[in-house]
Amino acid sequence: PTITKPIKNQTKPIHYLFMVSAFALVIGLLYIPFPEVVSGSLQFYDYLLLVVCGFLASIALVVPGISGMMMFYIFGYYETIMGAISGLIKLSSFGSSFLILLPVGIGVIIGIFSAAKAIAFLLKKFPIATYSAIIGFVIGSIFAIIYEGGLVDEIISCIGFSSLGEYFTSASSYLNGRIFYKWAELLIALIFLLTGLFGSMLLVQLSNNKEKEEAETKRLVDEKREKMKQELLEEINNNSSGGSND
Repeated sequence: PTITKPIKNQTKPIHYLFMVSAFALVIGLLYIPFPEVVSGSLQFYDYLLLVVCGFLASIALVVPGISGMMMFYIFGYYETIMGAISGLIKLSSFGSSFLILLPVGIGVIIGIFSAAKAIAFLLKKFPIATYSAIIGFVIGSIFAIIYEGGLVDEIISCIGFSSLGEYFTSASSYLNGRIFYKWAELLIALIFLLTGLFGSMLLVQLSNNKEKEEAETKRLVDEKREKMKQELLEEINNNSSGGSND
């Protein structure tokens, strides 16, 4: 709601083209075979890719509605980055982990200082087109989580089947020992989903209420100012009239 509010009832067919293009870009990134970065065997090409990923992630940080870590996930570097962060607490893997995170940090710093102004310019000069593209990115990110993250297979496994084929061919695994843990995982995920959904809706409602209160306060102040102005003008006119009579 926060992203769609600035462009509500203002979109034109060309803006939907921006939306679809951004969505297609995110989906297209899922099919690019990015090489896996292996700690301890980084090549110059890998450093450049990590800098680029950090740069794009920093752009996502300043764009409303898009997660920086989501960009790492789309590019296939999420596990690598998280593993490197975890490796910093171990002396044996600190060096290799630092070598992975250093180019990412350089890319993030470059992106924040260069992309922030560019995004601010686009939001100011072309707000509807920019927000339309952002909506496309957000929808594409959701699809990426569902499709690339194996959400369908996870839900199927929660009822006791390890794959879609097993679901149709056999129901015997439904009674195996892991069923409790799978349902527990699904329940926890559902709780977090509802909590996040409720929390975001609450924040939007609080923001709307604050805007309404500010608008009402401004209206009352303007009315009071106008009333005082009229009273002052009437007093001046009365004084002027009284002086003329004298």
